[in-house]
This record gives sequence, structure tokens and C-alpha cells, in this order.
Amino acid sequence: MVRMKCKICGADFDTSEMYKTVSGEWICEECAEEATFCSKCDRVIDIENEPFVKVCPGEYLCESCMIR
Repeated sequence: MVRMKCKICGADFDTSEMYKTVSGEWICEECAEEATFCSKCDRVIDIENEPFVKVCPGEYLCESCMIR
């Protein structure tokens, strides 16, 4: 069991209850409700700090998936 702090709210959670961001940080399920996910790899994209592309309404790709 690995516990990490949520990047957004700062609370501790087991990583099985969290989502990994494109940059390798973790956010909890509650904070992920407002998050933007990559349509290809399903990781959370920090749209204010990480490169991404909007494919169509509601679909986004992170930088790693853009170049694959």
C-alpha cells in the first residue's frame, strides 16, 4: 500500500484511490472529478501547466500521446 499526497487538496490517499498526472504527480478521486484526462493514456493533464492539444470537444491528448 503506497500513500501519496493529492497535488490539489494535499490530503493523503492510497494510490489505488488516486489518478496519476502526466507529470507524475497524484490527485485524489474527488479532485479528479474536475480534471482533464488524456483520451489516449487516461492520465490527468494539468491544462494550466502542461502541453496538450484539444482533439475535439471533450477530447484532449497529452504531449506524450501527441507525438506517438
